[in-house]
Amino acid sequence: MNSQAAPPRRWSWATLATLVWIAITMIAAIKLAAAPLKHSVFPVYIAGVTDWLEGKPVYVERPGLDLYRYPPPSLPLFAMLKPFGLSLGSALWTLAGSVSLFAAAEALRKKILPGGDTWSDRQVGAYRMAVLLMAARSLWNAQANTAVGALLMGGLAFAGRKIIGPSIPFALALFVKPTVLPI
Repeated sequence: MNSQAAPPRRWSWATLATLVWIAITMIAAIKLAAAPLKHSVFPVYIAGVTDWLEGKPVYVERPGLDLYRYPPPSLPLFAMLKPFGLSLGSALWTLAGSVSLFAAAEALRKKILPGGDTWSDRQVGAYRMAVLLMAARSLWNAQANTAVGALLMGGLAFAGRKIIGPSIPFALALFVKPTVLPI
């Protein structure tokens, strides 16, 4: 019988970054669910969808809300979230954006970035934190930038693939937000 204790587990920077990502996402989702009208763009999406479904003009001023600035093809995307209401819908939008951005960033790292599939634990942790820092504001107020970023990173990760290539994710990013170039 071996009486030696197991060696202490080494701390993982990549795991720590992932846990921070999850915590920030959950805090943002809870904040948006609790106060969906405070510091959130999501009510603008739902107001635009509501007007669209009722046959009213979408691109009009609404008291207390910013203008709906997204292209017509974005309306069906946001319409899928309307049945959930402002609280749950904004939380789901944030969760979906965060998960898709994390997955796209990881695909980009592993498939496109130089040596990304062989990075050290610290490098992976730093990369994840950098992506999270860029996304945090968009997660916090339910912006479409998180979804756009996921589509652009995912499109780059598909570069060189003959079946899908980057064109479909890039086109979808333009359907969500046509101002992707400044991002």
